[in-house]
Amino acid sequence: MRRNSAYAERIVWLVPRQLRKLIAAEGPLSTKQLQRLQQERPRTRADCINGVRPCPFTGCRYNLYLEVTEAGSLRLPRANVPPEEMSESCALDVADRGPHRRQRIAHLLGLTNMRVAQVESKALAKVRAAMGSLI
Repeated sequence: MRRNSAYAERIVWLVPRQLRKLIAAEGPLSTKQLQRLQQERPRTRADCINGVRPCPFTGCRYNLYLEVTEAGSLRLPRANVPPEEMSESCALDVADRGPHRRQRIAHLLGLTNMRVAQVESKALAKVRAAMGSLI
């Protein structure tokens, strides 16, 4: 089976269903290609701070393209926007720019403003409880 030369480069942009279709059409990645992809993947923030944006590593926990729910399933917050067209792709880049309004965070995460407020209040309650136990 003939391989497309850009096959390994495209693989990091794909979500699992698309990946299965691509593997069915072009065959599985070779061990050498998988090793190369693993080597290119950043290990620390310092490795990726000046990296390509939008970030092609959708498997990173800070990437805003995919979300893993508590049940372990995948969720696409903005299913109609391909990863290469996202205005922001990394939660760490957003955090580095300082505070943001709830509306901006809701837009980035594909949530409602009310849901962001709920998550914020839960997080603050946990921080207060942890701080109370230290005092």
